[in-house]
Amino acid sequence: MQDYHSPEAEQAIIGGLLRDNDYYDVVSNSLAQQHFYNPINSKIYIIISDRLTSGHSVDAIYVKNQLTMLEVDVDLAEYLATCVHTFAGDENVVKSYSEIVIDYAKRREADYLTRALQGKLNDNEQAIDTVLQDYVADIDAVMLDGNKQLTKSETSKQLSDTFIADLNADKEQASCYSGYFHLDQMLGGFVPGRVYVMAGRPSMGKSAVALNIAKNVAMQRKGVVFLSLEMTNSGQTERIISSIGATAYGPQNFPIYSQLRHAWRENKLRDKIQRAADIFAKLPIEWEEGVGLNLNNIKLVTNRAIRSLRASGSDLKLLIIDHIGHVAGTRPGQSNYEKVTEVSNALISIAKQYEVPVLALCQLSRAVEQRDDKRPQLSDLRESGHIEQDASCVIGIYRDFYYAEREARNARGNDNDLTARLTEGQNKLEMIVTKNRHGNIGEVNLYCELSRMFIDNPNQDYRSRK
Repeated sequence: MQDYHSPEAEQAIIGGLLRDNDYYDVVSNSLAQQHFYNPINSKIYIIISDRLTSGHSVDAIYVKNQLTMLEVDVDLAEYLATCVHTFAGDENVVKSYSEIVIDYAKRREADYLTRALQGKLNDNEQAIDTVLQDYVADIDAVMLDGNKQLTKSETSKQLSDTFIADLNADKEQASCYSGYFHLDQMLGGFVPGRVYVMAGRPSMGKSAVALNIAKNVAMQRKGVVFLSLEMTNSGQTERIISSIGATAYGPQNFPIYSQLRHAWRENKLRDKIQRAADIFAKLPIEWEEGVGLNLNNIKLVTNRAIRSLRASGSDLKLLIIDHIGHVAGTRPGQSNYEKVTEVSNALISIAKQYEVPVLALCQLSRAVEQRDDKRPQLSDLRESGHIEQDASCVIGIYRDFYYAEREARNARGNDNDLTARLTEGQNKLEMIVTKNRHGNIGEVNLYCELSRMFIDNPNQDYRSRK
């Protein structure tokens, strides 16, 4: 049997991971311990993988100590030093070496199966159709990389037993809840593996709602990744601290987010601002900002955030992307429709791969502005790739106050209808569930003050909060 392997590539991968733990995110979705030809490299990779996925960093000293307990017959210090010195490059070099190692692993497996086939062909007691069917199935498994299953097979009995066991254990299907009572009743919370799309025109409050949902989930001590392709992390910080302060003390007793720095300099409400900042500091949220990120980058960011959250004692329960219109496509020359379709399909893959709900924000087209009733409709997404059909749930965001105020600026004289709309809609935000595969559709009204990024359940008494 020919030795299909590259000792240099295997050692370079080990050396690269020890030099920079973040390189693990580049290879972890495809490279597995069985791909290594050298058993010592396979053991090292298992140690590195277990350490990083538990939320800790790893270096050569840690690996050496772990291998010592396994009684490996090799000069560990010298071997690990060789691995580190063998590597020269960046994450792209690590990725290219992993592709070489995986390629050789597949060649070894294919070579073994072909040799085994030759022996079975000479065995006349085995039906040839059975021999060939088994061979094709094995080759298919190699092409799919063996451990990467495209489907998950379970019998009805297995599923039924799991269902009853979950009921007996009082296990909830949702991984987290938005904190908005009526929305959570309608959706049943955010369920792992599902994609939730929140859509609306600019200035409707999509980002504010997403920010508050992140805050509410984190208040449940559940991990959140907030990937913003529009706002900087520092800008998000001011907004969420304003929201936290408004929640804790009442909207009228805390500065709007654009005045936080001024209030601090003027020594106004410093203790409340500090308290809100202290609450924020303890929230298990990983904030990621980036312009032009593509789908591969999002997976790398998610992997890194999962490790960071685990290191702080939390697990990822919600991934928020604001917004998918800014996610870059992977192929040049794509139309916007093709790009958004690719992103939409990939979000489902991410939700299932990481077993986490994905909340993806989406901006509706200007066609909404041409209607008298500008509330979002499901049909408004039909020009945006396959989002409408891929999403488990679609939530439209609407504030009538925005449009009434715009009309009032252009109106002449008194308009009683406009006055009524302005009064009624001043602190009102509507969440319109236009699609829900697993429940009802309908409207949810919330109290909002966007100047403080504050969105809450309606009918709350904020006057008593000081």
